[in-house]
Amino acid sequence: MVKNVHIGRIYRKKIKSRIKIITILVIVLGAIVLYCRYK
Repeated sequence: MVKNVHIGRIYRKKIKSRIKIITILVIVLGAIVLYCRYK
């Protein structure tokens, strides 16, 4: 049981960091697209 909880915590941390990276990439790509469109 304890091991499963620990694995769950690590997995959650990985998901959170991945979501952060994805949101940053989406924002950057969106900014580039808008910049190119309204240049």
